[in-house]
Amino acid sequence: MVRKLLKLRIVFRTRDPRGEHNWLVDLGCATVEETGAVGNCPLIEVAALVLNDCTNIHMFSVWTASKRLRIHLPTREHLKALGIFFLLLDLYELEVLPLRKNLSWRAITVRLRRWREIIEMGRMFLKHVVLRRPIDIAGLYSLPVTQNP
Repeated sequence: MVRKLLKLRIVFRTRDPRGEHNWLVDLGCATVEETGAVGNCPLIEVAALVLNDCTNIHMFSVWTASKRLRIHLPTREHLKALGIFFLLLDLYELEVLPLRKNLSWRAITVRLRRWREIIEMGRMFLKHVVLRRPIDIAGLYSLPVTQNP
């Protein structure tokens, strides 16, 4: 249902020894197909080997920062769609998507073991948002005091 609302379409352009290929990823229809025309979609140019590696070993989270990409946006409004696409890739790699994975016994027990983080987030919210105290980076975590001999 959410996929129908997104209607994201991204084109990947790859080059290999057989030539140049454009792959249209349509999240709304859950399809990937080779296309001749780019149309009015964001275009990501990437080497075929890099795209293949990222797909096989699930490393899209470092893809944008460490790989050679060329991104072409038809308009400034397409930047938001591209940002959503990258966010969805990250959520998939972190096993947050599909949402049904969050209801597995493993996911629930992992989240229950992280209860301290929720308390710490609440404490930080109370201290810095409600009470408006400045954030003191050096004072966040106290270091042990060592004495010189």
